[in-house]
Amino acid sequence: MRLHLRRVWAATLSVALSAACGSGGPVEPESFASRPVFGNWLLSVTPNRGSFGFYLYLPEGYDTSTGETPLLVYLQGWGNFGAEPNPGLCSSGPLKPLYVSDTALDPGGRDRLEPHVRAAMVVAPRLPYYDPYYHDPLGYYDPDTLHKVVAWVRANYRVDAKRVYITGLSEGGGGTWAYAWRHPEVVAAILPVSSGLAYPVNDGLKSMPIWMLQSVDDPAVLHQTGSDASFASVTGVSNVFASWPGGGDYTISYSHDTGLGPWRLGVVPPSGLVTYTLYGAGGHDAWTRTYASPEVWTWLFAQSR
Repeated sequence: MRLHLRRVWAATLSVALSAACGSGGPVEPESFASRPVFGNWLLSVTPNRGSFGFYLYLPEGYDTSTGETPLLVYLQGWGNFGAEPNPGLCSSGPLKPLYVSDTALDPGGRDRLEPHVRAAMVVAPRLPYYDPYYHDPLGYYDPDTLHKVVAWVRANYRVDAKRVYITGLSEGGGGTWAYAWRHPEVVAAILPVSSGLAYPVNDGLKSMPIWMLQSVDDPAVLHQTGSDASFASVTGVSNVFASWPGGGDYTISYSHDTGLGPWRLGVVPPSGLVTYTLYGAGGHDAWTRTYASPEVWTWLFAQSR
């Protein structure tokens, strides 16, 4: 799983320029078709036109309730490409308890989902294929293509519009940053993992609750050009790594009111608007620990627009 930060710059700057020219208007809900995977709570959804196929998880009791439900969008890393959603989409991330193999899911895994995730609506898109040059909006997590998925789900299901969350790992972490940058009016908070912001920072990101997490020994996305640089872009505080104590996992937060706080030992709840956890080890896989942390989900689902 990889995030090609240098390659993405040309594409993202092009998107940035088009956005500045006012091309980012409302997106009409895309036309999708769905079929059940497990009863009425896990659906396989495919587009009738150009977009991403995805799994849609619905919480227990959704069909008999009338209330709105928070929406979690999960973007996987590099791999498992194709038009149809497949079990590999659940090999990592919030729906991992459902995963058995790349050809099978376990419905009993629903009981093992993290409680916040189990009570939410979850969307897990699948890229049809990978475009390493980021030219084809179907070949990477193009934010406007992804927005067709989000718009369709919001139009057809009872989504709490104030509680839409985006998380992703590696390539999907880059897609998380991209969607929040392009559509901040939709997003309540983001949780990008093992990734970095490849877009010029804007006011939407500067005012958004963000918790980024990465390993100091990540060989695929260097923390200096990944989360370090992203934290600096969003907060305006440069070289935060210089004060990192090392020798373990540490978390630091920034708020507009109080500025930069100290590095705190462990994966601890954010004390500011923008938070960065740097693991003392773990390589590129910072997501297994992240998604297994109750503190992460408690913080994320507490955020509201």
